[in-house]
Amino acid sequence: MNAALRAAALAELEQKPEFKIIHTLVQQPDANPKAVAEEIIKRTLSEVDNEEGSHYYDTAWSVVEVARRTAPKHQEKLCDFVIALRQHSLKHPKTGEPLMDGGAKVWTELPAFGYTFADRLQHISGLSKKTSKEAQEGEKLEVFAAKLTGYPRDRRVDFAYHGQLLISDAFYLENAQIPPGCIVPTARLGCWWLIYAATTLWSKVQDPEDDDWSLGLWNIYKAGLRTTKATIRNYEVRILIDRAIAQMEMAEQGRDA
Repeated sequence: MNAALRAAALAELEQKPEFKIIHTLVQQPDANPKAVAEEIIKRTLSEVDNEEGSHYYDTAWSVVEVARRTAPKHQEKLCDFVIALRQHSLKHPKTGEPLMDGGAKVWTELPAFGYTFADRLQHISGLSKKTSKEAQEGEKLEVFAAKLTGYPRDRRVDFAYHGQLLISDAFYLENAQIPPGCIVPTARLGCWWLIYAATTLWSKVQDPEDDDWSLGLWNIYKAGLRTTKATIRNYEVRILIDRAIAQMEMAEQGRDA
């Protein structure tokens, strides 16, 4: 989708009820994530027989758009909203059958969230040249995905595979092919994933059935963090590296942040 079409689609999304409801989480200081989830539930039930509607996608896309526009320190209510939403297992008001969308249960399996997040994250990472705004928005969305993956009270929202790619890009130094001028942003993204999702990622290292993670890979990341800190001059990245290593060590000790 080119820039003009994407801008038009975003303008249309901003007029949707789903976006307006979810946007209150960052617009209104007293917004309650559980109450906002209830508003979306009402919307879901009102759209249940609308075969031409796009309610599930609009909900997921609204979360993505609000997240990428919101500073990480203000994203907590948005995280709480997603977790509150997936506590609701809905049934068709007429048939009593579980509501499904694309094979996913509404809302416990967060229909449309997986491919919507993947599409946006892939779009941002695939840009060969990013404006400052695009880079900042991409980082905000990555932080949000990491926060959801590492959410301390519900670790069933999992974007860890995507996070692993970014951590490897930054700190698997033997294989890393970081373009000139991209060392700082690449390191930042890898750090954010370890800062917010280390406990979840460590649980995957310890899971013998998870072939994507291993103690050897975990230690390669730690070594890569230390090597990068020793060579990089950017002070903020050095602080992020210290935080990432601290979170990894806390995870190893069985302590949450």
